[in-house]
Amino acid sequence: EVLADYGFSETYTVYLARSPTGEDGVLLGTVPLGTNSLVIPAGTELDGRQLIVLFAENSYGQSVSRYFELGTTTTITGTTSSQTVTTSTVSATTSTMTSTTSRTDTSSSATSSTTTRTYSTTSTATSVTITTTALVVSNLAFTDTDASANSVGGVVSWDPPAEESSVVEYRVYMSYDLENTYSVLVQDDTYSGVIPSGVNQITIPTGTVRGTSDAAYPANYLLVYTSDPGSGSVPSYKAASFLLYDSTNDVPPDSVIDSITFLDEVPNDPNWVRGTITWNLPEGYDTGFIEEWGVWFADDPSGTNLELANYVPVGTNKLSLTTTEVAGRAWILIYAMNSNGDSVVAATLEFYTTTTTSTATATTTTTWLVKALNATFTDGDPEAYFIDGVIQWSPPVTSDPYTHWR
Repeated sequence: EVLADYGFSETYTVYLARSPTGEDGVLLGTVPLGTNSLVIPAGTELDGRQLIVLFAENSYGQSVSRYFELGTTTTITGTTSSQTVTTSTVSATTSTMTSTTSRTDTSSSATSSTTTRTYSTTSTATSVTITTTALVVSNLAFTDTDASANSVGGVVSWDPPAEESSVVEYRVYMSYDLENTYSVLVQDDTYSGVIPSGVNQITIPTGTVRGTSDAAYPANYLLVYTSDPGSGSVPSYKAASFLLYDSTNDVPPDSVIDSITFLDEVPNDPNWVRGTITWNLPEGYDTGFIEEWGVWFADDPSGTNLELANYVPVGTNKLSLTTTEVAGRAWILIYAMNSNGDSVVAATLEFYTTTTTSTATATTTTTWLVKALNATFTDGDPEAYFIDGVIQWSPPVTSDPYTHWR
């Protein structure tokens, strides 16, 4: 598993461009690290540019780019994509942008270079209408009619794209995740995995193993593509997806949740909470027997005095709470659920603790988490993976005592 490292980035810059390297790019905007979206104003002109290109930046220059394809049947570095977007009428614009970057060549020669690039577009006072349709199916559906665990059967159906005339074939996969990882092509007696345009369903034979190409990674998703995605992981925007529920007569197995996190924004009151509960699933997780999560508050990890916080559909791993009364309940319990009932064992988190020390007079000490404000840090060490500097913060706005910071 590759984990993201944001330690060397300061901002993201986003361009409209003609190639994955940002050739003839027009700057769409710059956003700070920690922001993962950018609104493109209505009326932004493409002028033939078919890529949205993203760079991570710091004071030394830009990273290697990541890009997203626009338009119809665009070929980029040997990959053919039918993913398109719909854009309303766009008006002409004029813009000029100059950018100087320093980047290191990651090829075998490992040489360094500095490049100065000037991007400019000039257009006449006209308007252009671009109307394309996403070649992704909709209303993907499947109901498992095989009651055996780890075995599925039934009809997978979908509605074709609006421009179905551009579709040559459909392919359906069982996959571990949305990126088509460890995928297996779904086949039946009629179609050996390749479904012609005009046919919008395939029957998975009863008794088909719900699995992937790696036994350590279960099939959690059905994905439908409008072309051959090729081997390896494929970006999720190129396929319609559906969480694969494996219907049985049993409740879900004990919770697959790896950890739970909750920072109470009302830390000094055992009767009220506010904040977001998040939970993580381990590598190789299996959600095939789960339809939703049940999130509860309780007096202890065994579930005494349960109070429902809410139900969350599988595929979502967080629950945001407005100010909620818990009446002293100090534990969060999360159960895996399906139509047969709840898992026997819940994943648990104690978020509010009370300890009692016996002396001549009984003393009760209550602890809670408080948040510092306005935390800042500037790294003064230029060497990668080493840091040096002063961390500063403001104390929380609370009259309650606190003894130390971590």
